[in-house]
Amino acid sequence: MLIRIARVETRSEDAWFDLSLRQLRRGEVNFYCVKDLITGDWLFKFAEIVSLERFWLRL
Repeated sequence: MLIRIARVETRSEDAWFDLSLRQLRRGEVNFYCVKDLITGDWLFKFAEIVSLERFWLRL
């Protein structure tokens, strides 16, 4: 089984809606492309929220 992960883009300013806080958040995000031979291609959006000491991941 072979899985490849590559960062395809970094945005210094992007927005997303945080469902747990019920508010619009802004910050730096990274986009990752994952290629899996079994399940196909995936795109992940990853944001680290330093002030709350947690991260956010969107498929």
